[in-house]
Amino acid sequence: MSLAADIIKNISGYSKAMYSTWFYFRSSRNLFDAGEGVSAALANYVFGIEKVFITHSHYDHIGGLPGFILSRKNARGDTEKDLEIYHPAGDDHMENLKKYIVRLARDLPFDLQWIPIDETAGPIPLSSGGDAHFVRPFRTQHTDWAASLGYAVIERRSRLRPEFRGLQQEAIVSLIRERGKPALMEDYEKKLLLYTGDALTVPGEMLRDCEVLMHDATFLDASDRKEPIHATVEEAIQSAQRNRVGALLLFHISHRYSPASIQKKLRSLIDSYRPEFPIYCVFPHKPYLIQRVKV
Repeated sequence: MSLAADIIKNISGYSKAMYSTWFYFRSSRNLFDAGEGVSAALANYVFGIEKVFITHSHYDHIGGLPGFILSRKNARGDTEKDLEIYHPAGDDHMENLKKYIVRLARDLPFDLQWIPIDETAGPIPLSSGGDAHFVRPFRTQHTDWAASLGYAVIERRSRLRPEFRGLQQEAIVSLIRERGKPALMEDYEKKLLLYTGDALTVPGEMLRDCEVLMHDATFLDASDRKEPIHATVEEAIQSAQRNRVGALLLFHISHRYSPASIQKKLRSLIDSYRPEFPIYCVFPHKPYLIQRVKV
């Protein structure tokens, strides 16, 4: 199984544009967004989540937070595990929701931290990989009135320096004995997963060479977009192709489109662009199911 396929296998969630969006990444025990119904769907899996990363304060991305936090307080599980919620700084909607939850969920048995951030924050460490596994936020373009962030799950790795990569194994072993392994190695950051939330396309330097890109794909055609606040399926595919991703996962597709029309558009775009990466999709008529698009 490829790394991209393994990452996809560890993602579960729900996405139906305008109603609710949330995704649980089991490998790093974090939640991206918290739309309505998240606690009912995850049940006791809510206790395994350590960090929640909110992209923006539209209701369909934060409406499930009260139920999620109350489930962590009252359901049967580890009710003392601390929880951190990261969200764009300076957003009045988030501040109002925080005040409501503080009043609603009194005497929490765990430490709940609300952490406002912007694109300069990070890296935010994930306990699943120690210092080598972290999240980095990045700025996205959505609405004018509220900040919007995307999030990258990154793993710090090491590899041979470019000047040594063409050598035979025997020569590499000899150099290691002579100079020591650190002299031959360099550190680099491997982007495992990028989650854009609701957004237009993201600057390429952030997307480049990531394993799995989770990209907004609200519209089948740009003519359906009345404001520049969501991406089209074609724009998402173009962005993924330009930046050599390992796999593309499309979500937030508008429920105005029939299953047949979505499939037809996807097949047409795949025939046109011939992407070398697999494309997965959360269809609005089956918003819990991540399906690989058949070529």
